[in-house]
Amino acid sequence: MAFNVEFLVTGASGFLGEVVTRELARRGERVVGLYRHHPIEIAGATLLSCDLSDLDQTRLLCRELRPRVVIHAAAQTNVGDAEKNPQEARRDIVQATAVLTKCLAEESPATTVVAVSTDQVYDGQPRAGDEAYRIEDPPKPLSVYGRLKLEAETHVAKLPLHSIVRTALIYGPRGTHRGSFLEWLAEGLVRGDRRELFIDEIRTPIFVEDLARALISLGKMKSCGYWLAGGLDRLSRYQMGLLVADRLGVDSSLVVPTRLSETLTPAPRPADLTLDSDSLWQEVGIERIGFEEGLDRSLARRREPR
Repeated sequence: MAFNVEFLVTGASGFLGEVVTRELARRGERVVGLYRHHPIEIAGATLLSCDLSDLDQTRLLCRELRPRVVIHAAAQTNVGDAEKNPQEARRDIVQATAVLTKCLAEESPATTVVAVSTDQVYDGQPRAGDEAYRIEDPPKPLSVYGRLKLEAETHVAKLPLHSIVRTALIYGPRGTHRGSFLEWLAEGLVRGDRRELFIDEIRTPIFVEDLARALISLGKMKSCGYWLAGGLDRLSRYQMGLLVADRLGVDSSLVVPTRLSETLTPAPRPADLTLDSDSLWQEVGIERIGFEEGLDRSLARRREPR
């Protein structure tokens, strides 16, 4: 196996990783995408199976490919599952990242790594005089998932060329194997199911295609450091649900307001994760779209035949 690889995308069968891989292939870049459980085909890309937590597999892959840029989007992403199965989550989040970065350092030290992290590294508690997180704010994760993602960041930060991108809630049209929370919302509302959504859990949701373009740009620019990646709008889960119901033309009473502060959840959930991510978008020169435009694009794509 020998490739002249510009980009290597981990988690290429996941929600974000698939969009990144498809965008790179559309641009004509030489891209290899990795998957573990779910085989996928993307025109113009080479797809390979690899368990990143396996040292021998990953070392051979890095030795053969020596990619110019790695976009590391592979990880377990369910906060509740991480809380219930912390050892499995550690393997998928921390061990996989530690093995990947070790192998790149040994086999391809000139590679730029752009690693996807999360806003869940923050606790979401009120901050005096400042409602938005900035990258200089200290992390204080509440959940197992947040702590594991923060630990994974430390392995990436050891590399000479790296960007660590803490993303807000990601949404967009469903991919081959994975969808965002929009799919859960839309499917349920169309069936007439009630959806209980928090009025006191605030996010700055980011459209997946905007995020994918930003990650690619950081890789090309060889930027180094930490970044926040959020959207234009500050919305509660409940507000997002009402907008989805409106676009679908369903009864808005199916969207039921609830309070995070009064609900027992599988994992602790930060209340307000508003991100100030202007510095990222200025750096990469990308104009984000607002949530309603992203929602319209996502729902329009949802109606297209697969």
